[in-house]
Amino acid sequence: MMQAEGYRSERLGKTLEDARFAAANTPLVELQCDVALSLAPFYCASGRNYDYLILVEEQLASSSDLLPKTYLSGLLAAKGMAHFNRGEQSMAADALRNALGLIYSVDEDGRILFAGVDQRLMALGYLSESLLILGFFDGAFETKERIFLNFYQLVDRETHRERKPA
Repeated sequence: MMQAEGYRSERLGKTLEDARFAAANTPLVELQCDVALSLAPFYCASGRNYDYLILVEEQLASSSDLLPKTYLSGLLAAKGMAHFNRGEQSMAADALRNALGLIYSVDEDGRILFAGVDQRLMALGYLSESLLILGFFDGAFETKERIFLNFYQLVDRETHRERKPA
């Protein structure tokens, strides 16, 4: 639905909110987290970053000790993106650094995709822009270099996967 109708689709928003309320009535914290992460593109594209921050904080408060690192890093990265979109660069950088600290300990195949992009690349991209806005030009440059290195590693890994005999 995101691809067909766009991130701001009213029907998408209604569907995701319905999923959120349905997941909230289950004891499955990973499902609740999946839905919270699925809401990130909709909330951000709709300019509802503050609402998304509240949702992430609620999710973290209720289940952070129960979540695998993959989900915890995803929530922290999404929190950083929402802060970035609100112009809260220091808070964005803190959340993104915390997310990256966890992301690097998660198996690459188990990482969350944000709008089809590896969560590590997305977090690095937002972090580099936050650092640039904050005036930390060297840190922004170094982070951008890490983006390119990580991107090429992903491409190389995918290329080698395709070449393996069946």
